[in-house]
Amino acid sequence: MYVFYAIISDATNLKSNFPTKTTSSDQFATYYPFHKYQFELLQKFLFSSNALVTTQIAARGMIITTFDVLRKQLKEKELYEVTTLPDLCTEAQTSPPADLDNKYKTAKKIISNAGLALNGEKLLKTIHFINEAEFISPTVENITKTYIADMGTYYDVKPIVDKALTLLVESKLLLLSNNNYKITSNLEGKLLEEMKDFTVELFIKKRELVGYLRKMNIFRQVSVINEDSIAYNFNIFKELSR
Repeated sequence: MYVFYAIISDATNLKSNFPTKTTSSDQFATYYPFHKYQFELLQKFLFSSNALVTTQIAARGMIITTFDVLRKQLKEKELYEVTTLPDLCTEAQTSPPADLDNKYKTAKKIISNAGLALNGEKLLKTIHFINEAEFISPTVENITKTYIADMGTYYDVKPIVDKALTLLVESKLLLLSNNNYKITSNLEGKLLEEMKDFTVELFIKKRELVGYLRKMNIFRQVSVINEDSIAYNFNIFKELSR
């Protein structure tokens, strides 16, 4: 029982603007198959998508969404599996904008072609929901924890999510900034395509390479070597142009 609660506690401990961690087994049982924090995110998501404008409509929208999640998304799931953000996103935004829907389909195709055991559409819905709800950070840890239905699979799934996110960034479906992910807008995608035609000057490439090498741990370990009480300092530098 303690091990199971530890898994729940870890799975709900997110980097966020409000407490998300499950505090007791009674709390988990009360909200199962949802997590308590999901209702905070759902309300914010519904308002952010301009689907609701008053508290009364918001309450009704949340009731309808949670009912549809139970009726459509969870009916085939196993005992102890919980609601995920893709489940909430699917039922809270049943008719996403055409460009967003196309990105969902593209992500699904990219991840499938890569042979990764993930659903690219659900992964993108997780990121979309997190960014629209705003209360939690779209880090790889948060994305993984809110994507999985079986809380005990976190450490198995996280490396796969890492690879999937890298692929989607390389495919320009996602942008990565300060370890946070967001779906690329149409304008951002256009700018990224145009940037491919820009020629990067050699001195900029050299500067970036030197900066990368300086950060590598292997060079930090030999930055100072003592021999016969004499300290020899090593550093990486750029040769001045002649």
